[in-house]
Amino acid sequence: MTVTPAHEAQRLFFEIGMVQRAKAGAALAGLGLGFAQAHALRMLDPDEPIAMSALAERLFCDASNVTGLVDRLEARGLVQRGSAANDRRV
Repeated sequence: MTVTPAHEAQRLFFEIGMVQRAKAGAALAGLGLGFAQAHALRMLDPDEPIAMSALAERLFCDASNVTGLVDRLEARGLVQRGSAANDRRV
């Protein structure tokens, strides 16, 4: 198979991405966070509480996965969970 400039560029971009992922992973590990936890924190706005289901939508995952994720963040004091005054399920 002939390696085209497009294939070589794709390979190089993949390598760059993997190096950056490793650097980010090491930095997050230093903070005691995984990628999923960091991403969840990034999706939150401290001034705008959201329902767990809305966070699941932002993270493109099932709400059951968000529960464990938020449990771990809450245990570390990084998020606070409360009930909505108008809906006990939220």
